[in-house]
Amino acid sequence: MAIALTSQFLSAPTSHAAQNPCGASGNYHDGYVSTPSTFNYGALARIEYNNPDLCGADDTSASVSMAWVMIDAESAIHPGDGNAYNWAQVGYYQAGSSSAWSSGAGIGTFAQWTKKCKASLTCGSAVPWVTVFDGKNPTGSWEYKVYRSNSNGHIYMKADTKNIDVSTFDPFGDWSSGWRVEYAAETFHKQSDVPGTTSDPTSVDNIKKADINSTWSFTSKSSLNIGITPGTRYHASTFSPSGGGFGFRVWTSPLS
Repeated sequence: MAIALTSQFLSAPTSHAAQNPCGASGNYHDGYVSTPSTFNYGALARIEYNNPDLCGADDTSASVSMAWVMIDAESAIHPGDGNAYNWAQVGYYQAGSSSAWSSGAGIGTFAQWTKKCKASLTCGSAVPWVTVFDGKNPTGSWEYKVYRSNSNGHIYMKADTKNIDVSTFDPFGDWSSGWRVEYAAETFHKQSDVPGTTSDPTSVDNIKKADINSTWSFTSKSSLNIGITPGTRYHASTFSPSGGGFGFRVWTSPLS
């Protein structure tokens, strides 16, 4: 899914494995996704910050790399139509100044959600989603949370307990009743790295989902499918965190 950017660069462990130049743009994933369920109304995870290497030079790259949590669903009005698909997500990212989001190249946290008109295909020429960029710079391992509130029905997107954004509508009636939860890293070019290296993979734990009452519980590994885009150098492996539930690590293989 699309995101946008803030305007700072940080010093952090980098992978130095990205290719040059960037190739075709797309959505290249590394993580886990559930099947649609009426029990998936929120996603939460603690995600370690690692500074990914972008194709080309980080500061001038045409690419974006990120890690996030997401809830998403088909349209209830136009089921099966990809143009009417809906999501809300929050996470961290790095983007280069030549990327499609050059107005705010750098590192930071973000939130994005699709407008009400997207499910009904009535946005016209307007951009069908809202993206908010926050100057809060990720460090260490932060909790990222996106969920539908059981009090007002709006979707809240939080990074390290801070509200990054809130949707303006309740998606019930516009989104299908079965939602998915996703926990993943992503790039816009497969020549870029996802956060994490072979020697320093990015850890994701405290992986949870929320039900319709905004009650949180651990997401079982058996309810998720691994989602790694074929033809990439991305990898994932699971582990058992001391705090319960399951965790996973993502990384990019070095260039051969």
